[in-house]
Amino acid sequence: MSANITFSKNERAIIIISEKYNKKIDLSKLSTAELNIMGHFTHNINQEITRKELINIGWPYKSVSMSSLNVAVANIRKIFLANDIDSNLSINTVPTIGYIFNASFKDTQESIHDPTSEDIIENNSTIKTTSKLSFTILSMLTMINILCSFMVSKYIYTEST
Repeated sequence: MSANITFSKNERAIIIISEKYNKKIDLSKLSTAELNIMGHFTHNINQEITRKELINIGWPYKSVSMSSLNVAVANIRKIFLANDIDSNLSINTVPTIGYIFNASFKDTQESIHDPTSEDIIENNSTIKTTSKLSFTILSMLTMINILCSFMVSKYIYTEST
């Protein structure tokens, strides 16, 4: 089912209207750059948008790093999650390219589906990323522990002589 998604920069909101779904999403917590990016997403639903294009939209005439865009997208995703529409509106990362803003509204609020191969791959990718992060944190803690042990033993040795 398709929905009418309207972005209002003046109201700092997204208005979503479909047969069974009407909602106004408050975007007042977003910065001007994030609002500009959100507006661009709503005008380019289901289309790949490059990171460079989004940076130019969010911060015209300003030089910012890619991490600024990452933070902006994360803040927009938080708004979707806080308004319980993250299953209907999503910003998907396209590796090495940019993002795609997806919008899908079902007749019912909840949709149950069998996992597709894409769902399984996406979940597996999340697990791998989490595992890598956990391993990195564990490695760093181990190195800190070794360093602290070395420092304590050196301190004890110098105190005893």
